[in-house]
Amino acid sequence: MAVNGMWPGDRRVRIVVQRVRLGGREYRVISPARPLKNASLRQMDRYFSFTVDRPEGRLMGALWLLAARSQRSVVYLPTRTAPCPPGLEDDGVAVDLVMSHHSLQLRPAQWKRIRQRISRGNPPRDLRTARLPASDVLVEEDIDFDALDHAENRDLLRQHVYGETLFMTGSTSAFRRQARHFFDAAKTGPKVAARGYPYFPGGCNYHYCTVFDDDLPEADQQLVHVEYLPSWTR
Repeated sequence: MAVNGMWPGDRRVRIVVQRVRLGGREYRVISPARPLKNASLRQMDRYFSFTVDRPEGRLMGALWLLAARSQRSVVYLPTRTAPCPPGLEDDGVAVDLVMSHHSLQLRPAQWKRIRQRISRGNPPRDLRTARLPASDVLVEEDIDFDALDHAENRDLLRQHVYGETLFMTGSTSAFRRQARHFFDAAKTGPKVAARGYPYFPGGCNYHYCTVFDDDLPEADQQLVHVEYLPSWTR
């Protein structure tokens, strides 16, 4: 399985694991171990927009791969409180991201109570290192796009917005496929920016982005846009 240099070698990602009981059931919640600095998610009028620099693009991609591997866990990215990219202060609304495997059957209405218990109930924070093999990273050549158009295809991502949070629910394959967009932005975006053009907020002078919509049912789902931007905070 080719990785095309996007993420050579196995990687280790520092995460925090917390466990919350709700309605007689325990939920295992995974978050990045450090605050997000240059990773933004905003809900625009007709699409969702991720903005990442190189390190955070790699981290985002790794967390999407972790969501693919962690079928019994909820992966939570607190992007709502991350610093806003320059020029986007008045565009869209900042939202958090929650990813879960469809077999977990996490309902968005449950998440608000889970999040409250994480932030206010102060459950134990288990600091761990997750190992992700390079073979988890897919590139275009690995994907049978024709199969995604079959009526019986169930490897999809479903979107729901509730409580200032974008919920992505889907299969292992769907999360793996979309992780590649974050690695692509982290790998290719810096090369485009290095051409030396000045940055203008909202401009396209060194714009690099990628979109994913091949996993999304067309009727009720919005396109997801991933854009590279050099680090805007330290």
